[in-house]
Amino acid sequence: MNYIIPQFSVKMLLMKVITIGNATLDIALKSNDFKTKEKILSFSAGSKSYINEARFGLGGGAVNSAFTFAKLGFETDVCFKIGEDFVGETIMSELKKQVFQLCSEKETGRIKISPRVVNNPSSFSVILLPENGDRIILAYHSKNYHKWELKEFPQNVKNSFIFVNTDETLAKTWKTYLNQLKKNKKFIAINPSKPFLKEPQKDVMEILNTANIVILNKEETQLFLNKKITDEKKLMSEFKKVLPKPEILIITMGDKGVILSHNNSIASKKGFLLRTAGFKSKKIEDGTGAGDAFGSAFCSYLLRRGFAESINNEEDIKEAIRRGCANAVSVIEKVGAQNGILDEKDYQNERFSNLKITRA
Repeated sequence: MNYIIPQFSVKMLLMKVITIGNATLDIALKSNDFKTKEKILSFSAGSKSYINEARFGLGGGAVNSAFTFAKLGFETDVCFKIGEDFVGETIMSELKKQVFQLCSEKETGRIKISPRVVNNPSSFSVILLPENGDRIILAYHSKNYHKWELKEFPQNVKNSFIFVNTDETLAKTWKTYLNQLKKNKKFIAINPSKPFLKEPQKDVMEILNTANIVILNKEETQLFLNKKITDEKKLMSEFKKVLPKPEILIITMGDKGVILSHNNSIASKKGFLLRTAGFKSKKIEDGTGAGDAFGSAFCSYLLRRGFAESINNEEDIKEAIRRGCANAVSVIEKVGAQNGILDEKDYQNERFSNLKITRA
């Protein structure tokens, strides 16, 4: 299947973006019965809980990030796997509807929907949203559903930026594909998944070192390093030791902000370390998709400014951090991973106008 939604109004020609990863149906549930104690949500056996609010929407790293890129004017190709079942049909129907609505707006880019159909059940997640705690995600992935074969990856990548959510594809497959891209001098950002980070560390290191930008949250970084380091600067220091090649390494830390390490590729300049506490949320409705929102908004600004130059420009990187933090906090304030995504004019909102970013 290959659906192309018509483009209506795009005033600028930018580098094409290809997002690779997964697409899911997300079912978000709120209930007065969902109460956490010491970060644990429990139910009595044989009990019944009543739902106060239920919302159905799209999720998955490839889809979430694609909507940010497109909303900021980029022609985007979203690549994911889908099953021929009720959930898969629902995902495709909703995705086509949302893409059509998005591309009807001014200043947005076109999204090309490029699913790989597989003979497995499609992915879905049930997201429990307690009033007094973080969300709990019950994620279903059928066996081998997200494991891509080399021939399934996008091959027409001319003038493209590749934004990768590694899902559960075997490390050796990613290694072959990403090394091909790097050989052809493509720009790559990687937002690794937990299953991927559990692969042999040597393979994961080799793959992540093909990227220009690597984005992990704190828990994922600790998992990757197999070290429970709590101090963010020490954690980043260990992160840099095993990943010396990417120009930018980012660790997101939820409501504690972001730390970024820059390894300048210009020999005459030294790298730097940046830290911000991020924007404070008014109220966290649903944390799903926050990492995708940050990473795609961050990369979007560097692409807009000219990626090869802006990735080594400290002021451009600071502005990219501001936009990433703004997009992430906007997303978590609404239920659904795409409902809070910002467009260009939203970044001029007074609420997001100033963010303290300092050298750490």
